Amino acid sequence: MIEVNVSKNKDNYTQRNNEIDPLISCNTTCYTMACSYISELWKLFNESFIFKHYNLKYKQEEDCFRRYMLDLHFDPTVHINLSNCFNHFIMKDAATFETSVTYKTMMEDLDKGLPLIVSGTLPGYPTKRKSPLGHLVVLVGYVKSEENDELPKEWIIDDPYGNTMNDWLGSGNDVHIPHNLFKKWMKDCDSDLKWAHRFRVG
Repeated sequence: MIEVNVSKNKDNYTQRNNEIDPLISCNTTCYTMACSYISELWKLFNESFIFKHYNLKYKQEEDCFRRYMLDLHFDPTVHINLSNCFNHFIMKDAATFETSVTYKTMMEDLDKGLPLIVSGTLPGYPTKRKSPLGHLVVLVGYVKSEENDELPKEWIIDDPYGNTMNDWLGSGNDVHIPHNLFKKWMKDCDSDLKWAHRFRVG
């Protein structure tokens, strides 16, 4: 069994305690959470003059980032807004939003210690809600049965709303999703090419 998890022993962020828009702030919470897993970018985030300005009013980093976007009238539900505003927030071209990311690329990023943010249409497994939830989560790892397996048997995510596999009840930390459900749920749904926010350092 081979397991990679870039968020192991690190704090999971929940959107539910956000001061601003707790029910709909998965986007900015995921960006903040993913950034906290990358030491180089987290240092830039916390040293940013933008963060220091908003941190005078808001205690949580994700609220600072969200308030900044809203003050500039950028809609956080628009993917390109998220990556562009994040880059400006930390004053570094570190994030990109892509729509044709392969599983191989995802695993390569994770092998380098870099999380990704993925977008999905999730049914509320296993209750299968009538209205699927559009949602963002942080992809933090994978599990393979054998080293030479091309695809993982499970993906590991950190979900800011709760346990994705239990109708979002309880913690969303280190949730394991079988590959077939990951393929089905994550956009582009049922495709082998996925939407993802990717990070780079150096």
